[in-house]
Amino acid sequence: MRLKTRIALVLVATLAVLLSSFYLVFSKSTLKQIEKVEMDSSKKELTFSLRNMQKEIKSLSAFLADWSDWDETYNFVQGKIPRLDFIRKNMPPESVLKQKNNLWAFLDNNRNIIYAIEVDHKKKTVSPISIEFIDLFRKMDVPQHTSGLVVLKNKIYLMSTAPILDSSSKKPSVGTMVMGVEWDRSMIETVYPEEVTFHLNILDSSNQADIKYININTVDVQVSDISKDKIVSSVILKDIFGKPIVRLQADTLRLTNLYARKQLLYLLLYMVLGYILASAAIIFLANKIFILQHRIYQSGKLASLGTLGDGIAHELNNPITIINGFTQSLESTLQEKKVINKEIKEYIDSIKSNSARIKKIVDNIKAFSGSDVDNKKLEMEDINKIVNDAVILFEQQLQKYNIKLELDLYNNLPKTLIDPTKLRIALQNLIINAREELVEHKENKRKKIKVSTSLSTDKKLIAIQVEDNGRGVSQKHINRIFDPFYTTKEPGRGNGFGLPLVHGIMRDFKGNVELFSEQNKNTLFKLTLPVIKD
Repeated sequence: MRLKTRIALVLVATLAVLLSSFYLVFSKSTLKQIEKVEMDSSKKELTFSLRNMQKEIKSLSAFLADWSDWDETYNFVQGKIPRLDFIRKNMPPESVLKQKNNLWAFLDNNRNIIYAIEVDHKKKTVSPISIEFIDLFRKMDVPQHTSGLVVLKNKIYLMSTAPILDSSSKKPSVGTMVMGVEWDRSMIETVYPEEVTFHLNILDSSNQADIKYININTVDVQVSDISKDKIVSSVILKDIFGKPIVRLQADTLRLTNLYARKQLLYLLLYMVLGYILASAAIIFLANKIFILQHRIYQSGKLASLGTLGDGIAHELNNPITIINGFTQSLESTLQEKKVINKEIKEYIDSIKSNSARIKKIVDNIKAFSGSDVDNKKLEMEDINKIVNDAVILFEQQLQKYNIKLELDLYNNLPKTLIDPTKLRIALQNLIINAREELVEHKENKRKKIKVSTSLSTDKKLIAIQVEDNGRGVSQKHINRIFDPFYTTKEPGRGNGFGLPLVHGIMRDFKGNVELFSEQNKNTLFKLTLPVIKD
């Protein structure tokens, strides 16, 4: 398994473990804490609404306590003061409408109504009470000092009563004064944000004319339902006999929970993206390290081979020179004595051709080892001209094999110190390799070789690319492609010195050669040379 693949698998496994741990430990615990806070908040909101009910009842009691003239009221209930005079003085319509009370009533000790009105603050009207309230007051059998909730005709009223006494409170009570306010959601919803919705449900509407006072001082608020979107808190209000009468419910949207889930999702997304970027950077760096390591290893190996090749070339050069000299002398002597025949001529030609072949291999070894490079003799050369001269030699050959040749030269390419002959040799080796590959690839009907030049963005490197659309180089060959004597061709068709020679030439001029290949698609050799000024 390749290094990049192993690193990728390790990173993916680590990512899976981290995200799972994050969700199980952090996410669940955080959401649980948020849920507890939301439940407490929902209960507090409903508890606060009950306190508002208590405040409303207390304000009614305070209103009764602050009643202006109990002596006059005491005489009014007994019939000692004309009704109209009492009403004009103490309860004129304009004064009643300024109060928030909906019910005003004065009863005698027999629960007979002396005077009672209903106030509609929306319509701004004052009218006699309905028959339901008359029946309610007649059946009301509670102490004269009391307050609480009353259910009547599917409505809930906050009511407070007080005995009618004189100012000395020494005389016996002559009746009861009753104050009431119809209670609805508007009394409490105005103090809450939009995410809270209240519901009032009357659970027992039987015997509606019976008074049902409800004690709200000892109620217990509970969370009755919880879902992904909302929390429902409720409280059951019971009468003095313990019978459920009213259910008050607050539905609170879980905005904090939704926001937290959204933020956790964003956090997870950022973690994944960050981890992907970090993984990509690690894989990229690992790949660069792997390539650099391979290049260092390859350079060291080639340097060792270059040293060995230089020694071999030196040792072979003298014997080959002697062989060539003696062969020429032998041929001349035999021709002078006229004893040479066809068979001897073939032997001599064979010795000469093989000696020439050995001499060429020795020259390649010397070029590879760099023993014949003398930088002092180099001159500033036009790379585009060298490339163009090398390519021209192959135009006719490539047309013969139906191979299209493309030339793309970078304008205003700077000159650099280079041996033009050796650079042409390097390019010719690459073009020959590309040509032979395309000739063998007979299935390819659109054969093409592209030679191009370019300049790096910092203008410090010149690049020469030779690309063909052949079958590419398999992975098993790429790591050894620049090794001397290593060839992918059939025996007798290559000596394995073409690409090592290219590598040696580029190394001698402080350049580099890289191979990029994708099987069944293309092969690209990239030569890079530093821009060196004379």
